[in-house]
Amino acid sequence: PRSTLFPYTTLFRSVVVNKVAAESRAAQNGLKAGDLIIGINRVDVGGMGDFRKLLATKPRQLLLSVVRGREAFFLPVR
Repeated sequence: PRSTLFPYTTLFRSVVVNKVAAESRAAQNGLKAGDLIIGINRVDVGGMGDFRKLLATKPRQLLLSVVRGREAFFLPVR
């Protein structure tokens, strides 16, 4: 489910997606360039360091908390 966010979402408490490889699982599941990842598996991402630490645990499945424009939603990546 998507919800409207307030327009004051901060960029420095997220990771900005610059590019998504066309054949990747992320692209197949709907992640797009420009999306902001604010969480992984319900854990907040404060920046690239947190992002890398969470991915280093090599979870079998990811639940990304994503902000796109004024919408926030969960994006499962399997």
